[in-house]
Amino acid sequence: HSLGLGSHDMYMLLVMTSLALAWLHVFQSKATVSVLYCHSNKPHTTTMKFFLALFVIFALSTGIEASKSATASHILVDGEDACNDLKVKIESGEVKFEDAAKEHSKCPSGKSGGSLGNFRQGQMVPEFDKVIFDPATEMGKVYGPVKTQFGYHLIQVFKRAGVNGDESA
Repeated sequence: HSLGLGSHDMYMLLVMTSLALAWLHVFQSKATVSVLYCHSNKPHTTTMKFFLALFVIFALSTGIEASKSATASHILVDGEDACNDLKVKIESGEVKFEDAAKEHSKCPSGKSGGSLGNFRQGQMVPEFDKVIFDPATEMGKVYGPVKTQFGYHLIQVFKRAGVNGDESA
């Protein structure tokens, strides 16, 4: 093999790639599973199909609404009072959210203005998901304080998919 992998390693790589592709397919198509064809006469094809089928069944049975994703930023501080003070300053226009994150956030994301990038529901702590994926949450509005095990957060959602009333700021 050109990659220097033995046949077992190639088999495991193929299985893991298939599982990853099945995972992406399930989660990007709201659990709509299409028929997967294996065009191989290798002896492990049946085993691979079996594991792939088990994986798809497992993914479907979790009930995860994986099509839900968001792009958001946050500011993490120790105290609720400090969080409320920052929220007032941001909402009054005295300071921009990004600048407040850079100056005050305890999270490493503060260096990039609090940006958490794009993520799927379930990747953040439940308190975040509750705010971020609530259909009533408005894009661009500052929410908080939101208390988590890490401290108090201000959250700003910019873009969301898979939630009723999807929109972006």
